[in-house]
Amino acid sequence: MDTVTFKPALLASPVTYRIAPTHVAQLNRTGGEDWRIDYADLTDLGHVTQRIARTRTERLDLYTKDGKRAISINASYRTGNDPQYLAFRSVLGQVSDAMNAARPDLTVTFGARGGARMAMFAIGVVILLFAVVFAGIVLSESGPSDRMVDVAAPLIAMLLFGGFISWTYRPGQTLPHLPIGVFAATIQQTKGKTS
Repeated sequence: MDTVTFKPALLASPVTYRIAPTHVAQLNRTGGEDWRIDYADLTDLGHVTQRIARTRTERLDLYTKDGKRAISINASYRTGNDPQYLAFRSVLGQVSDAMNAARPDLTVTFGARGGARMAMFAIGVVILLFAVVFAGIVLSESGPSDRMVDVAAPLIAMLLFGGFISWTYRPGQTLPHLPIGVFAATIQQTKGKTS
């Protein structure tokens, strides 16, 4: 049994995880358990990674019939030796190895799901609609002119960004998945790599 502590975000308090052969637990400041998930109770696993500017958000979602718990971090990925990110990846590695030993039948699905996925899709659609409506307003007020030339680049950027977001998070998409053993081996090979 091992315990690992890291700060999940710059202004967050440190969190500690206890990784055992049969379960993982998030500990509170007094050493008690905030939550605990026995590997036998897992119904599904999800892995989500997002990068925005110089920030990497990564989490492992642990699903049971009672709901979802997550092990996550928001960290800078400018260097490969960020101690908080390395500690987080250590937790991921140990948890995935323990799950593979206890439940080799599990698979890990990659990407956001449920409400988070629909919210991102909606954001992409709103950005697309805003760009189209704004272009229509500019064209209707003055016709093709210097004004349209001035706003063309931002509108194209908004269309591309909105299109990318809505396509990436479109409903009905089959998400990729891997057996827990392959996921565990991948985590071990990529520990500390942040690119």
